[in-house]
Amino acid sequence: MNPDNTLGPDDQAGIVTRAGQAKVFSAVRLILPHIVLAVAVMAVFAPVRDFDFVNFDDNEYLMDNHRVRDGLTPSNIAWALTTRHFSNWHPLTWLSYLFDVSAFGYGPGPMHSMNVAIHALATALLFHVLWRATSALGPSLFVALLFGIHPLHVESVAWISERKDVLSGVFWMLSLGAYVEYAQTGRRRHLWLSLLAFAVGLTAKPMLVTLPVILIVLDYWPLNRLRTVSPALLVSEKVPFFLVTLLSCVATMIIQTDSGAVQSLDLLPLEARVTNAIVSTVSYLRLMAVPANLCIYYPHPLGAIPVVKVALNLAGVIALIAAAILARRRAPWVTAGTLWYLVTLAPVIGIVQVGAQAMADRYTYLPAIGPFIAVAWTAAAIPIPNRLRAACAIACVLVFAYFARVQVQYWRNTETLFTHALDVVPKNILAHDVLGRYYMDLHRLGEAEAKFRTGLKLNPRYLEGQLNLGIALAEQDKFEQALEPLCIQLMATPDLPKARYYHARTLAQLGRFEDAATAYRRLIRLGPHDGRIRTAYANVLSRLGDVEAALPEYAQAIADAPEYALGHLNYGLALRLLGRESEAVPHLNEAVRRDPSLATAAAQPRPGSVDPN
Repeated sequence: MNPDNTLGPDDQAGIVTRAGQAKVFSAVRLILPHIVLAVAVMAVFAPVRDFDFVNFDDNEYLMDNHRVRDGLTPSNIAWALTTRHFSNWHPLTWLSYLFDVSAFGYGPGPMHSMNVAIHALATALLFHVLWRATSALGPSLFVALLFGIHPLHVESVAWISERKDVLSGVFWMLSLGAYVEYAQTGRRRHLWLSLLAFAVGLTAKPMLVTLPVILIVLDYWPLNRLRTVSPALLVSEKVPFFLVTLLSCVATMIIQTDSGAVQSLDLLPLEARVTNAIVSTVSYLRLMAVPANLCIYYPHPLGAIPVVKVALNLAGVIALIAAAILARRRAPWVTAGTLWYLVTLAPVIGIVQVGAQAMADRYTYLPAIGPFIAVAWTAAAIPIPNRLRAACAIACVLVFAYFARVQVQYWRNTETLFTHALDVVPKNILAHDVLGRYYMDLHRLGEAEAKFRTGLKLNPRYLEGQLNLGIALAEQDKFEQALEPLCIQLMATPDLPKARYYHARTLAQLGRFEDAATAYRRLIRLGPHDGRIRTAYANVLSRLGDVEAALPEYAQAIADAPEYALGHLNYGLALRLLGRESEAVPHLNEAVRRDPSLATAAAQPRPGSVDPN
């Protein structure tokens, strides 16, 4: 060093070198966690890009939805913004599907890959939120890794229909991140950005409604604002969030109630809901610790839970709350994590029952973060060598990643998924029913019939199973056997178009044309503008000898479905039978043009020789 305390060239070079090293270290410290998270998520979920759709919700959302198949068009965008299809209003989710199709083409592979990419983004954002709020790199990374690879989250990622989970999760993290930035800098614009992200996230899935309460939890820990900010400000800044929550709750209840998705208290009494909620609250925690026997559908016990089991689980819930209260000063992260879990789980715990499941793995997507936080920061507080702590954390992540990778494989297709569900819960009526419908789609009708019969042995009052059994029997030309299950369905829901159609068609196949005509007329009054139905009804009238009455029905069938070859065929044959050959020929030619296999049928003397099927 120079005696006059000035820096020589070597000293200056050393400072520059150290500054450069610090920048490199800082960059690595920022980039490396993201690389670790991305690799972990991809290692678990990469196989899904080769998986198929599953015949459970994916059919309603994607496979049978011509809007999604057509991609981003002005009319489809308008539909996405307004539709209540499948008992939900989540336009952002619909728009994401439309984007997938327009950008990558229609198919399960790109949609699966997009789910994984969105989940990876949500995982990275969670890490940023926790690191920014706590400055604790290790625990933040551990929580994000658990979130990214936990087996309970496989359902949300590997099921394309649960795009709403991962998509809403991204906006949940964005909202929390903006709020943390607001709390630490005081810049009001970040508060409004948080509100905006929250509102947008609700258009992907309304489960985000609990976020305003979680902001208060963050004020308690780790932001510690409850002691430093006036109560008036803490309340006033949350008011817009609670107003958005109120609007979302009202809209969701109206939509789901109108669509019949919300179970009435007559079907599922409050006592059964409460006892199941108590057991589920503890069961989710058990599955977070030991994720064994996970499956897509857990049947609701409908109140048949032993009193001892309810009492033990209630004691567990009380112990959890007591531990959170006792830890509020010495381990506030335990209190915050417990509150996070209980609050975010509340909308899906089953007091307001939507669907018939007791619980669902996807319901833990956001709630699981709370217990992960409690465990991570508790582990960080234990006085053990850092290397040992890191080794334990890595081992934990690897074990969960292995079981998640195993769980992912069950989502390969409908058969593997629901066969596994039956392995986990043998008395699973819905699993039998879904497999039956899957086999129907593959024309494996005998296997479908067997599945439907097995499900109905478990619960003969399962009406959807009765309908599906009737259809399976009708498709095998077992018309006499098909009548009973179809009539059981119609006694309960006489205006169900699908049941009414198969009932009418079965009566016609049995030669009961008068009854069939009455059934078709009732079906047509229900309003389906379907050329197939009109043609079938007109064929029945022709079989009854009233071709004149059948003629306008054939004409209406053509008007409803100009592309329907059998409509043209039977209309042409009816015109020929009435001696109107010049009018008949264009329709017969059109039928053969659209379906060359109808050439022989077009030479028949009367309509009804080829029935719609």
